[in-house]
Amino acid sequence: MALAMKEIDETAVQEKAPPPVVRFVQPHRVSVVDIDDIGVWMIERLRGRYSQHSDRMLKAWLNSCTNDNECLFLRAAGAVVMAVVHRSFLSPPWVEEVFCLAQTEPDKQHACGLYTDVRTWAMGLNATHIIVERFSDVERADISLEIGTPKREVRSVVYLPGHAP
Repeated sequence: MALAMKEIDETAVQEKAPPPVVRFVQPHRVSVVDIDDIGVWMIERLRGRYSQHSDRMLKAWLNSCTNDNECLFLRAAGAVVMAVVHRSFLSPPWVEEVFCLAQTEPDKQHACGLYTDVRTWAMGLNATHIIVERFSDVERADISLEIGTPKREVRSVVYLPGHAP
C-alpha cells in the first residue's frame, strides 16, 4: 500500500506544470548610456507630445535629467518614468510626474511598477503630494493600485500619508 501511495504522489508531481516565470528588470536610474539604448522609441513618443522641440533638444534634455537630483528618471524593462520635485522656501515640496511610458503593450506592467518607486522617492523628500497622469501609458486604476487613489479628478493628485488637506 505504501508503494502505491508513493507512485500516485510522484505522478501528481510530474503532471503539475510549474507556473510561468515573469522576469522583471530591477528599476534603476537612467544613465547617459541608457539614453542611447532606449532613446529611439522614447524620443519618438516625446516628439508626438512636444512637437515644438527637435530630436536633438529632446535628447539633450533627457541627458541633463540623468544627473539632476531634483529629477527622478528611472527605467525598467521597456518602461521609463520621470518625475520632478518642486520646492519653495515657503511651502513643502511636491512631486510632479513628467511622463511614464511603455515601449509596448506588455511593458505597461513594468511602467505601472515604476509608480511605487516614484511614491517612495516622494515620501523620502517629505513631499505633500504627487501629481500624476500628465503623460502616462498607465491607466488611472492601475496607478491607484500602486500609489493610492487620486483625490481630485481634475489634476489627479495623490496625497501622501499625513498630508491630506
